[in-house]
Amino acid sequence: MLDDSEVTDDMVRDMIEVLTSFCARLYGRRSARNRALKAVGCAQRDIGPQAVLKAGSTPCGGAG
Repeated sequence: MLDDSEVTDDMVRDMIEVLTSFCARLYGRRSARNRALKAVGCAQRDIGPQAVLKAGSTPCGGAG
C-alpha cells in the first residue's frame, strides 16, 4: 500500500523532470536561433573571420 505523501512526492518529482526537459529544449532552441541570427548579421555586413581577427574582438560585437 502506498502512502499519499509518496504518491505526491513521485508526482512532484515527475513534474520537475518534465519542466526541466522543456526548459532545456526552449533555451537550447533560443541559443541556436541567436547564433544563427548573429551569423546572418555578420554575413550581411561582410564581416568574416579575418576581419574579426584583425579587429581583435568577438564577431559582430557579441560575446563568445
